[in-house]
Amino acid sequence: MAENVGYPVDGSVVVTVTTDFHDAFLSIYPPVNGGKKMTYDDVMDALTAKGVRFGIKHEDIRRMIDDDEYESQIVAAHMKDPVDGIDGKVRLLYSTEVALKPQNTDSGDDDGGFVDLKDLGYVRIVDEGTVIAEMTPPTEGVPGIDVRGVEIRQRKGKKADYRLGENTILSEDGTKVIAAQTGHLVYEKGGFAVKTTLVIPRNVDSSIGNINFLGDVVVKGEVCEGFRISSGKSVTVTGNVNGAVIEAGEDVVSKRGIINSKITAHKNISAMFCEFSRLTCDGDMSSQSFLNCDVYCAGVISAGKRLIGGKYICLHNLAAGSIGNSSYIPTDVILGDNAILSEEKTELERQIASADSDIDKCTQVIDFLSGKKKELKRLSDENEELLGKMLKSRIQIQHMKKQAAKQIAEIDKKLENIQYYQVECRGTMFPGTRIVINDKSISPTREERRVKVCLDESGNIKTVPLR
Repeated sequence: MAENVGYPVDGSVVVTVTTDFHDAFLSIYPPVNGGKKMTYDDVMDALTAKGVRFGIKHEDIRRMIDDDEYESQIVAAHMKDPVDGIDGKVRLLYSTEVALKPQNTDSGDDDGGFVDLKDLGYVRIVDEGTVIAEMTPPTEGVPGIDVRGVEIRQRKGKKADYRLGENTILSEDGTKVIAAQTGHLVYEKGGFAVKTTLVIPRNVDSSIGNINFLGDVVVKGEVCEGFRISSGKSVTVTGNVNGAVIEAGEDVVSKRGIINSKITAHKNISAMFCEFSRLTCDGDMSSQSFLNCDVYCAGVISAGKRLIGGKYICLHNLAAGSIGNSSYIPTDVILGDNAILSEEKTELERQIASADSDIDKCTQVIDFLSGKKKELKRLSDENEELLGKMLKSRIQIQHMKKQAAKQIAEIDKKLENIQYYQVECRGTMFPGTRIVINDKSISPTREERRVKVCLDESGNIKTVPLR
């Protein structure tokens, strides 16, 4: 029986591609009965037939063929994975919260200053142009390519999630958040804002501390005893100002009262009532009532209901419901620059009279010691020193007297220009009231109703009925 000899069968290759075209796998099978072996070109043709064109591992394929690695599987092609972009990031240069604590005040000495227990650092001032936050821009990433040679999109980085607040801007390159104005830095609604108006939502007390701010200040509460507000613009308080100090570059407004406080405004002051306070303004001043206040007003004073006790210097007119009270409490109203100058003249005259007395005393001592020195030819060291002191003191006092006399002459020159200001009293003006206009004064000796105090054509002070 003859031997059964098979037909030759060539070697073969099987290529498998993953459904996502991420990889292509390759297996080679040997020839049978003297068939033809797979060559490198045969394998490449098989890959091409399966659409594999990128990421082919040529060296691995050649090694597999050369080493006759049959019936095993290798990765014949691998895609280039996309590189996703990196999201932008924000680096905040300031804390989102303010830790209130006593601030150290540097005195410039070696002792390192002192801790101000009423300055808690509530206000954070940043200047225009200050960098508040820095942002890293997102990256694009790099696209991938699958085994077919098809581009696979990468995920691009997202911009940093940051909200621009009030009065903040982005730098031209978009990498910095910058203060567009000088003001108070706060963090709100997911971003920093620079406030040109400082709003304090409660009382200014030990929980807030003293306030020093270059813009407007609004206090939705009271300003409590022992605390201070300093503002480059206006200060508005919805509650009372009690035992506090307020300084403002513009107006000071209290929707309630000012009590036992010191207020300075470079424009106007207004309040519902003012009691036992020292008030100074460069503009007008208005309140329903003033009680025992020390007032300097460069404008007009208006007291809607009453003005009782204290001293009121006003460089223009004053109007009030009533002036003084039934107890005849002393109430001084001084109108115009001339009235102030007149008071200065009176004080200078008092100083001259006191200087004359002091000069007489020095002269008596000088004459006595000079006589003794002439008689005894010498003085003790102690008396010689005393004589020198008295001579020096007399020269100094005489110089001061001369300066005071010069000032009086200048005041007299200014007083020649009469200022025709007036006081209107729509209710009752009580005894105890003293009104000064220029260098003239008047004090009612009885209760007078609805009167006006003014000057006549000759510059004399008088009281007339108010029309």
